[in-house]
Formats: sequence, C-alpha cells, structure tokens
Amino acid sequence: MKSTENLIDEEQIAMMKKGAYLLNASRGKVVNLEATAAALRSGKLGGAAIDVFPVEPETNGPGFVTPLQGCPNTILTPHVGGSTQEAQAKIGEEVATSIIKVRAQPAAHMQIPLLQPRVFVQ
Repeated sequence: MKSTENLIDEEQIAMMKKGAYLLNASRGKVVNLEATAAALRSGKLGGAAIDVFPVEPETNGPGFVTPLQGCPNTILTPHVGGSTQEAQAKIGEEVATSIIKVRAQPAAHMQIPLLQPRVFVQ
C-alpha cells in the first residue's frame, strides 16, 4: 500500500535514540531497508529484527539479498515471526472449535457475503 511505504526512513531513524532497536513484523515496505542498514552500520541503531521484506524470498538460500545482510546485531526471519509453537497450537484449537460449531449449527456460523444483484454489460 503506497500510503505505508517507507514510513520509517532516514528521517524517522534520525529521531530515534542512539542505540534503539528497530523491529518490523508488519509489512515489508513500511521500513526502508537501506536506511536501516546505514543506521546499523553507523551505530545509530543498536540492532534490528526484520520478519518481512519488500519482496518475500521464494526460498531460503543464496538468491535472497537484502541490504541488511551482514549488518551488526540484526536478526532476519522469513515471515515466520508469529509462527511460534503456541500460535500454531492456538490456530489448531480455533479451527477445531469452528468445525464443531459449524457441524452443530451450520447456518449460525457461516459468513456469506451479501451480494447485490447487478447486470454486467459486455
């Protein structure tokens, strides 16, 4: 989304305390990675943990390149920050609970979008 691109860039990083830590687990384009890398290398930032990237890597291997590679005190994860054992167990519980509810009262738990009839002209 254009309105959230580079919300954290050189200007915002300059306003942070020296030694601050930057975490991004929201959207890859929210944080400017070049500015973050420069701040890490200069010591302005004390560290960074990044779980999302402007372009998500297809695989974890040599094809993945980011300006943050080799930066000090940096943790890079492949969009799995929320995939803890606890989170996965909770998801399983929620799915099972939903299945039980749907089987008991199908109409009460279905989310069917309301569609307005339209005429489409070709």
